[in-house]
Amino acid sequence: EDSLVAQGEKWTQTQGVGVSWRPMVRAWIQDHSISIERIRSGKAPFRLVDQIHEDSLRKLFPKYVKTNFSLSEMQVLEISRFWHRLEPWKDVKSGLERLASDFKLATLSNANEALLLDLAKFAELPWQIHFSAEKVEHYKPDFQVYESAERGLNLPSVQLMLVASHEYDLKAAKSRGWQTALVLRTEKQIK
Repeated sequence: EDSLVAQGEKWTQTQGVGVSWRPMVRAWIQDHSISIERIRSGKAPFRLVDQIHEDSLRKLFPKYVKTNFSLSEMQVLEISRFWHRLEPWKDVKSGLERLASDFKLATLSNANEALLLDLAKFAELPWQIHFSAEKVEHYKPDFQVYESAERGLNLPSVQLMLVASHEYDLKAAKSRGWQTALVLRTEKQIK
């Protein structure tokens, strides 16, 4: 949340427009979850996370802008790409580097491939491979997403571990026989 807000505030300074970024970002994150669930339940067709972010931004931005201002399509793309430049927690890079020396290090994400590649490059994360929901056109916790990682890594499920901060994700991985590790974060730890 903080990374999106910071990028938004920087953007509005260059545009000379007022936006209530904190509530806007919270609504954006919530709308992301709602959109994913609509797709998972079959109420909407599959769309990439980038497309979900763009559609949500078009819908939400007018509610949080403080002046008479409309986004151009180029600005919609520019702002929605804030998600491609999220700042990781301060200990993530060093932790991943230590793990990468002994283990295969992969992501398993609902994010589309372009978003994952940009995140890794921006934050200099040492992912060796990534698995995206885009490849199977399903979103976690649908089993197809986990199955794609199993096939791609060519490892038995008992040799896989998902480290995440979302319990629904860990529960789905565990149901496939994976090892799991829950990362608990408080607001104080994140900052």
